[in-house]
Amino acid sequence: MSPKAIAVAGLSAIALAAGGCSGDSDAEAGSPVDVTKLRAEFKERFGTPGNEAPWYRRITAINWANGQLEVTTDLSPEEYQASGATPTPCVEIFNLASEQLEEPDETALIVAVFDAGGVRQGSCG
Repeated sequence: MSPKAIAVAGLSAIALAAGGCSGDSDAEAGSPVDVTKLRAEFKERFGTPGNEAPWYRRITAINWANGQLEVTTDLSPEEYQASGATPTPCVEIFNLASEQLEEPDETALIVAVFDAGGVRQGSCG
């Protein structure tokens, strides 16, 4: 394989991996909210300097999976429980996502929060 072909193949692999990590997937096609837009609004509302929520940088992912918004944090189970963060990120993300719903009274929306080990720590909806 030529160096150019290797570079193109490598860049294509990186692009595919990045697309998967950003959550742009078929699973999100069934989401009642635009998850990409939700992530951008989440960053704007809670992650901007001077307006940053104390828990904002602890959120590592927001994805649509298993019929719900799944929010992953970098907290251990012990840190999560000690942080008192249980309701705040969940409720704030739920409220933000609810603003996107076309028929909020007729759409079931659940936000589940997971710790760094993938253990569900709470949910709201």
